[in-house]
Amino acid sequence: MSAHPDFIRCVEEGFTQFGLVHGLSRANNVQLSVYADFESAFAKGASAEKALLFSSGFLAGRLALELLIPKVQRAFYAPDIHPAVLPATAAPSAAKNFQAWQQEIKSSMATLPKGSTCLVAANACDPLGLAVYAFDWLEELAREHRVYLLVDDSHAFGLLGAGLFGTYSSLPKEACQVLVSGSLAKGLSLPGGILLGAESLLAELQATAAFRGASPMPPAMPMHFYRLRSCTERRKRACRSCWPTCECAVWQQSFRISCCSTHSCRFGACQKAPSRSTYSKKSAY
Repeated sequence: MSAHPDFIRCVEEGFTQFGLVHGLSRANNVQLSVYADFESAFAKGASAEKALLFSSGFLAGRLALELLIPKVQRAFYAPDIHPAVLPATAAPSAAKNFQAWQQEIKSSMATLPKGSTCLVAANACDPLGLAVYAFDWLEELAREHRVYLLVDDSHAFGLLGAGLFGTYSSLPKEACQVLVSGSLAKGLSLPGGILLGAESLLAELQATAAFRGASPMPPAMPMHFYRLRSCTERRKRACRSCWPTCECAVWQQSFRISCCSTHSCRFGACQKAPSRSTYSKKSAY
């Protein structure tokens, strides 16, 4: 999508208005409202209480770990977990796949004292194996233990879940304390990262030096999000008969998802889905 001419024109307009970078931290006395506006809009779209914007998805994931690890007694990391949500001192599970890892967690938690606090960290999906993971099985475990769920949505934003906002709305938030982190660059072509979660959890992180002292992404990037999102929403209204299998080409061009050909879109022609995935079986990162 970052090569799409209309996308580029939006960003160029943003650079003209705001300049190339905004080097001030989020705690500086000069603040641009575009960042808080973006966080508020993204949180609402994802059905989250709060969102925090970062300069990268990797930073968002690492800070989520720093917040959660001191709170838990046991942590479980999925076998294909993104490095952003895997501590340097930990190793991913040796389980053969997600289902085997799920059984591993159930067996391990059965041996823990009732009321133990655990962290379960995983990707939202496997972009190479074309699998989307479900986490509703944690609801049963959360009846016996306090469970924090950390999900990396780097390959989900822009493609899976509620609109373009990823999988947060589908996760077991009533049973678990849920945090979703991830890069916005893959599906949305925004050079930054985001964290979604409960107000109480993210307020802790918002008060840290790591968040307050870091510079955010260039303001031109979150600014153009509103214009491209509005096109997507207009497309949805026009294509109610086949949504969610259709999408504005400017959002889905990179994924080659089929788009309804009965409606025009000012961002270009629809892209037909190929018969097979074009992913190579290499690292998805």
